[in-house]
Amino acid sequence: MSRRMRAERILDAAAELLLRHGYRRITIEDVAQHAGIAKGAIYLHWKSREGLFEGVLQREAVETFQELLSALKSNPQTALPWVLMPLVLVSIVHRPVLRAFFLSDSEVLGDLARDEPARRERFGLAPGESYLQLLFDHHVIRGDLSMGDALYLLGMLVRGFFSFEPSTSQGMITLERRAELLAGIIQHALAAAEPLSGGEVAVLAEDSIALFTRMVTAIRTQLERAFA
Repeated sequence: MSRRMRAERILDAAAELLLRHGYRRITIEDVAQHAGIAKGAIYLHWKSREGLFEGVLQREAVETFQELLSALKSNPQTALPWVLMPLVLVSIVHRPVLRAFFLSDSEVLGDLARDEPARRERFGLAPGESYLQLLFDHHVIRGDLSMGDALYLLGMLVRGFFSFEPSTSQGMITLERRAELLAGIIQHALAAAEPLSGGEVAVLAEDSIALFTRMVTAIRTQLERAFA
């Protein structure tokens, strides 16, 4: 078995146990047994239990950023927040460990949920201000909003849509419909009165691709150290 294959198997086992039992109840021995490898083999990849579970988050973050980059490259409109953030919602809902991280879910993540903003910075998972600065620079956001206003609005809207599975007397609201509703409310809350031209959207998309490429490269570099 190659080092990469072994590292991936360890991450698979750690992610499964994390969702099943929560961070506080899992030991390195548990992960090793679940992965079918020796305990010492884990320390060939990660120096600590905390580092291992951070690796689980980093791998899911890389997958999400790759999805966003693919969408940006195929459709420049994706760079607009009312298109991008619903994609983020769908991607993270399908990655429950990452969803727990963004919700600071201590039941799943234990101590990993503490000081979550600092961890976002360390993992490269904090695109908020950089992405919003791009939106302001390209005049996507309403002129009467400050950066703080926009961060608060966007954060609360997206977090709210992550937080629970809504239902009505007509039954559950599908994830696709939730994404549509999120798109509408973000556009209503943040969009400038004057929409961008097609050329302006293309330039925004190029800058967004550059930003997210830097972010995914930073996360992947950290993760790859465990695979090398």
